[in-house]
Amino acid sequence: MKISPHGLVSLFSIILLLGFASSLHISLDEFESHPATSRALLREKKPCKEDFANKDYTIITSRCKGPNYQANECCSAFKEFACPYAEAISDKTTECAAEMFYFIEIYGHYPLRLFVDMCSEGEGGMDCTSVNATSPSLPPA
Repeated sequence: MKISPHGLVSLFSIILLLGFASSLHISLDEFESHPATSRALLREKKPCKEDFANKDYTIITSRCKGPNYQANECCSAFKEFACPYAEAISDKTTECAAEMFYFIEIYGHYPLRLFVDMCSEGEGGMDCTSVNATSPSLPPA
């Protein structure tokens, strides 16, 4: 049986394409989520010991009102609320800061980053030395 030149070219092309196709194969496993890895990344930060979901945010919501948020009033209210938790919020190994800002924004219907952008006092964040350091979660001694 004789193979025509066109048949040889077609056969050669198919073999060549199959060779390229197998060398260009990328496993889709690389693009799929791996639950164990994903959970490990999410758990890099420790849970917060403060229960920010159940804190009383009225000190902020009663004084910091929009749409024209006044920095003086909003930031002083924010400091009164947040400074007693300064140690927990400043601990970058926990979720405390993220949780606190989340609940402030949810309960007060504030724009994202309002307090971060308005109340930052430099690279150190906020100065809490002028605010009562007694934690509101504990009764005063």
